[in-house]
Amino acid sequence: MSPIYETEKLLLPIVFDFCKKKNLKLTILPGEEDENNQKVYYRNLLKSRNFFLYKRDLKKSYKRVDNSLCSISIDSSLGYEALSRNNKVGLFNFFSFQDQSFTSKLFLKRAGNYFLGFYNKSKIISILEYLYSADINVWKSQNFCNLNNIPIVKNNFKLNETLKTILRKQKII
Repeated sequence: MSPIYETEKLLLPIVFDFCKKKNLKLTILPGEEDENNQKVYYRNLLKSRNFFLYKRDLKKSYKRVDNSLCSISIDSSLGYEALSRNNKVGLFNFFSFQDQSFTSKLFLKRAGNYFLGFYNKSKIISILEYLYSADINVWKSQNFCNLNNIPIVKNNFKLNETLKTILRKQKII
């Protein structure tokens, strides 16, 4: 079984309990196309039928995430993309594996306001509480100054020229 599912097995019951305590309906965007098997999988994992599983529709996924109070992601490009659009997103990944995204590797074995790279139930609950209660403006001010941790070379000639070319083509400069 994929390490993503191993993280999901630990994380999702905690998220589900949090939703119940806050009177929220857990909704799940499927990663697989086989809807029936996923329903059975989540029913067994959560020991409940009290959640909503969307039908897989890649065209609607972005809108669904953008309209959510917050989202939870396990090394998913959709989660990172939602984060880049200033959405409140919790990023979790408890296992090291070779096919991790480069972004997940940045968070591996670390903890922050909205991300956790190791299993710790109390920290998971703290992150969920933060996602739930933080005002969107507070969220942005507390997190987006630290979001761009990707190292850059300030005088990278090739990158600067490429960006200038793109901006000229779009008549921005």
